[in-house]
Amino acid sequence: MRLPIETATVKFAAAGPAEPVLDYETRTPKLDENGVVPIGQIKFDRALTINEAADVLGVSYATARRLLLEGKIPHQRVSPRRIVVRESALMTYLEVITRNISEVQGLSN
Repeated sequence: MRLPIETATVKFAAAGPAEPVLDYETRTPKLDENGVVPIGQIKFDRALTINEAADVLGVSYATARRLLLEGKIPHQRVSPRRIVVRESALMTYLEVITRNISEVQGLSN
């Protein structure tokens, strides 16, 4: 059974100092492209309601719902009346749209 969790009101507390990301095989800290040990960060992918997604997109509720139902933005139905959108899916959609607009503007110049 899946339980929907409203992440907007949940706060996570750090249990201690951040630790570096370790290589699975050697168990040594992984280095970034600059040769520096990056500190591990926890990133949570929030679940947004259609209203919140509409606010991020800057469109109306009806437009956001249409984009979801047309399959342009991946979403998840958590109950018969509730749809949520992952923040990462919304950001990916915005990146693709921005890239497409830039390409169209580049072709018209």
